[in-house]
Amino acid sequence: KKVETGYGQVVGIVGEAGIGKSRFVFELHRKANESNRYIESRCLQYSSSVPFFPILESFKFYFEIGEGESEEEINKKLKTKLENLDADLIQSFPALRHFLSLPGRDDMWEALDPKEKRVKIFEAIRNIFIRLSQDGPLVLMVDDLQWIDKTSEEFISYFIEWIPNKKILLLLLYRPEYN
Repeated sequence: KKVETGYGQVVGIVGEAGIGKSRFVFELHRKANESNRYIESRCLQYSSSVPFFPILESFKFYFEIGEGESEEEINKKLKTKLENLDADLIQSFPALRHFLSLPGRDDMWEALDPKEKRVKIFEAIRNIFIRLSQDGPLVLMVDDLQWIDKTSEEFISYFIEWIPNKKILLLLLYRPEYN
């Protein structure tokens, strides 16, 4: 209820492998209000060296990007979803293209140093999640956090600061050995 009234929450669900963390969240999602948007992702044991792995997974799901799609198809999906969500988000297009590892074609983007690019990517992701929460509560679930990559972990720490006054529930599932 707190999330529905604009008091964002971060919930950590901790337990040993096989105890039912994912099943619990599945049942929670199944019984949730249909006005909630639900985006899930998971970290994989081999993905801890892949920057943004769980966030990339959630974006591919939201933008309906399939394996092997052409750059042209991906660009079209990105632009269409961004424009339909909020026309102001189109300014995030170069950052999202870079985030999705698409070849750069923006001279202003290419002129940025790596730290500036990282900030722009963090802001683009944050702005999309926040905008999604404005139409109704947004539930973001990241499973198997114990295998998260460093960049995604840094983004989540950054993003948590933006959640308190938003309709966002961030569910983090992990095993006890994760710190």
